[in-house]
Amino acid sequence: MEHQSWDDWIRASYNPEFSLQCGEKLAQLFSTHLNRLQSEQREFQAWMEPDENVRNAESFLAATANDSSLRKIDFTVGSGDCSSYGDLVEKFESAIKICLEKSQGLHHPLCAGHQVPASLPLAGWFDALTSLTNQVQGVYEMGPWSVAVERAVLNRVGLELGFDEGRFGALVTSGGSLANLTALLAARQTQFPEVWGSGVQTRSTSPVVVVHEDAHYCIERAVGVMGLGTKHLVRVPVDEERRMSVEGLTRVLSDLRNREVPILAVVSVAGSTACGAFDPLSAIAGVCQQFGVWLHVDAAHGGALRFSESHRSKLDGLELADSVVVDAHKMLFVPAVCAMLFFKEPRHQFAAFDQDAPYLFDPSKPTLASYDNAVVTMECTKRASALGLWGVWSIFGKSFFGALIDRVINTAEQFYLRLKQADDFEVWAKPSCNIVLFSYCGNSSDGHSELFDDEFQLRLRRSLLERGQGYLTQTRVAGRIYLRSTIMNPLMEERDLDRLMQQIREAARELRAGVCTENEPVSATPTQHH
Repeated sequence: MEHQSWDDWIRASYNPEFSLQCGEKLAQLFSTHLNRLQSEQREFQAWMEPDENVRNAESFLAATANDSSLRKIDFTVGSGDCSSYGDLVEKFESAIKICLEKSQGLHHPLCAGHQVPASLPLAGWFDALTSLTNQVQGVYEMGPWSVAVERAVLNRVGLELGFDEGRFGALVTSGGSLANLTALLAARQTQFPEVWGSGVQTRSTSPVVVVHEDAHYCIERAVGVMGLGTKHLVRVPVDEERRMSVEGLTRVLSDLRNREVPILAVVSVAGSTACGAFDPLSAIAGVCQQFGVWLHVDAAHGGALRFSESHRSKLDGLELADSVVVDAHKMLFVPAVCAMLFFKEPRHQFAAFDQDAPYLFDPSKPTLASYDNAVVTMECTKRASALGLWGVWSIFGKSFFGALIDRVINTAEQFYLRLKQADDFEVWAKPSCNIVLFSYCGNSSDGHSELFDDEFQLRLRRSLLERGQGYLTQTRVAGRIYLRSTIMNPLMEERDLDRLMQQIREAARELRAGVCTENEPVSATPTQHH
């Protein structure tokens, strides 16, 4: 057959048996991949420069485009005999294999970089179901069960955070950055409703946003996006533990009030990106109440600690905030992205956007409007992203998440103790959660500390990354570069910590011996990522 009808191929691509064969192959390949990472049979990734990776990805597209055999397979669609799908399944297998080979191995025990977890495989299967059924959530009727699942999850998580049952608002959106932006939009619309229609230029004085000194970069981005201007971001100093200073906040708010500068919101953090610091939320909430200003808490990383009996007290006062962001795709160990935004007042969840879309929202049943996500989120074709969290919770129960959190925090504490006891490492401070900051400083025989300056720490991190022997990130605290480890794999053990430290030592020796080339400078301005 020289030319297979494209109608046949379209039907074949939706064939249930073909889907089954590909699904079984994916399950087998992922199981092998997971086993290899957990048994340390491979590095956490095989590093390639971006251009080379792009060329490899394009080669697969070019090979398919030029492969006339795709039009020569003889099969009878709907016959039940799908043996002729073999070539297609092989192509699927090849594509999956290279995806797994080239991807970062987050389930590897030495992968401890960003705040991205070794996600629960079970949650991933539920997430795959979301993709397979394509349950979008602009309005309730587009994905009724996924909307119901999302609402059930929000109701239960809100109670864990300390909000009163049935008396808070909540939504799910795509990532902490978008959730923080949505919260600030709600704060603006609640206090300055004229801005939506007339713009900020109609105000004689632009409102300011008062933020934690180490606030995630998305807060500054949100202020810029909202048209307030980033120069209207006022930073509050931090204490020696990098927590927002209550006294500093009081001084800042007093000064703004004395100058009659309108305050849109105060943004506090619970689990800062830089070092995992938790602000004293009860005291900060008291100051905000005193001045009558909106308190928003970016608890994208640390909000999940409410599930841990051992660590929930770090979030005392969280329920006093006007809005709170919690990312399930961080410390609740589900795949990205599932960011939850909570409002103390239910009406505030509808405040961010003041629009009407008659082609979308059904006026014949207005009671459904509260379930229409396009009313409360930036997204219309919003992905159903809470199914993984709902699935794991349904099977293992709520306490399972507390056990996961306790395990990674305990591992981080063990890492801190090992670093502190070693004479060739310097650790910044005892971790507040699962983020540990440290630097390699050599030992007494290595001479003065200038040898291991900021530039050395950055090159050391880069060497580890490209060797595939350990994944760390970097951050700047008090003007100094530190290596940053975020323990996000609950299977990481003490022997893995020892091995990671040894990998750091070996990379440091190679750098000092000039084994690693230095073809280009390393930026000394680290970025933050949620």
